[in-house]
Amino acid sequence: MVRSWVIVVVLAALVAAVIVQRTAFRAPDGTIWNPPAPPAAVPTGAQAVVPGKALTGADLTAALENGRPTLVDFGAGTCTVCKQEAPVLDQAAAKYAGKANVVYVDVNTYEVFAKHYKVQLIPTQISFDAKGKEVTRHVGFHSLEAIGADLAKAGMR
Repeated sequence: MVRSWVIVVVLAALVAAVIVQRTAFRAPDGTIWNPPAPPAAVPTGAQAVVPGKALTGADLTAALENGRPTLVDFGAGTCTVCKQEAPVLDQAAAKYAGKANVVYVDVNTYEVFAKHYKVQLIPTQISFDAKGKEVTRHVGFHSLEAIGADLAKAGMR
């Protein structure tokens, strides 16, 4: 009898922990906070930078609303593959300047964006068309050619 109550209590605690984890967001300083309401639209504030390198100078919202296709790379400065991807993103930003946006979002700093776009693994690249609608999604290292192909699918000319 006692064993069944222990199992019930442990299961209830696990369910509660999962619910809290799914609803909580981490602020850039690491504290957990819950926003007053879920984002009605695309969140604002993610800067288009690879640590130490500016890619487009635009924030995520501006990039998605400026009428050009956009490739957003979600990664972290501590991720080995993300570090390998950084120079490729820099090349893509230079190559497609004026035709498309190439934006990097650090998921450690902007965890709310990763949650909003349901990013499960890093690096994840999502391409959006000129109206901000998701077109493609890729997980892992993405070559310059593959980035170009994704942007072409998103409508880059």
